[in-house]
Amino acid sequence: MNIGSLTFVMIALYVLSMLYCFVTTGREIRHHRKIIEKESSADLLPYDQYTWSCYALLMAAAVLILATAIVYRPLLFIIFPLMLIALFIFIMSFIGYGFNMVPVDIAMQEEAPSIETVENSIKAEDTNEDGCLSETRASEIATKLKLWCEAGGFRDSSINMSTLSSRISVPRNELSRYFERYLKSSFRTWLSDIRFQEAQRMLLERPHFNNDAISSECGFSSHAHLYKVFKMKTGMTPGQWKEKEFHS
Repeated sequence: MNIGSLTFVMIALYVLSMLYCFVTTGREIRHHRKIIEKESSADLLPYDQYTWSCYALLMAAAVLILATAIVYRPLLFIIFPLMLIALFIFIMSFIGYGFNMVPVDIAMQEEAPSIETVENSIKAEDTNEDGCLSETRASEIATKLKLWCEAGGFRDSSINMSTLSSRISVPRNELSRYFERYLKSSFRTWLSDIRFQEAQRMLLERPHFNNDAISSECGFSSHAHLYKVFKMKTGMTPGQWKEKEFHS
């Protein structure tokens, strides 16, 4: 096999490896987004912007290397070292960003001992034969959630399903069934509604508060998250909604 044939083989292997990388990376991004969306109450916009921007940069780098190899191979001696440096910076940046986030699966593992303790204390009569919660157990969970809200637990912007489960001493699977079967909602939607109602109250009772203060007091991760929720639920910004309420 001559050098020319070997080059084409290497390019083909490179293309196949890049295609595999793109497919698996995209699948993992969507998979983890679903987990975060289900288990967390945080704004998904930063996650979407960061992950898909990195994904686009990775694709652009791969295409650039391939194009360089096809058009003018000597340029690889310049481009390839630069791409390795860029890849190293990308990996280090990604790791650094990851330290500022608490992955849901890790949070679940951290909370597992306390949840198992609670599960062991649950009596068999708390669930029906089909796995549904009994009316008594559902009432107990509703009371615990109400007390948690009254204590201002929703103001914690980092709260997720696992931490909530631990704090109110209700197994995560029961909490999930309660949201789905009794509230006909999800943890994310339920918590967003509570924060939205609190934001509405604060906008009317404390009109001198700016949106940053309100978003922080209500548990939103940022004022952009507050804007997003208001736009979705009312079609207006918080300021526009407040003006409408005061003049109605």
